[in-house]
Amino acid sequence: MDKDIFKKETFTYDDIEEAVNYGINYGTDEDLTISESNIQQWLATTKLRSADNWQKLNPDIVVIDPDGWDKKNHKKNWYEELITYQEYVQRREQSSCMFKNKKYENN
Repeated sequence: MDKDIFKKETFTYDDIEEAVNYGINYGTDEDLTISESNIQQWLATTKLRSADNWQKLNPDIVVIDPDGWDKKNHKKNWYEELITYQEYVQRREQSSCMFKNKKYENN
């Protein structure tokens, strides 16, 4: 795939997890898996994205009250400011969120 086209693609967290697991299992008879923390660590070092883009990559947790972002400039911070995945998760943890996936509700 052309590098410029690839950069414009949007992938979900599940897409990334599937690709990583496919890569480590390619050409083997074993069923190896990568831990979620390793995938998140890899994502934390990827190129910068807006909070809106990070949320689209991980749609199971939706920020409904963005306390982790500057409320005065919320729209600019949410849609234009480029941050790492790690920064997004830290800000999300300071915000009120809604869980769309049952696996997160008991955490």
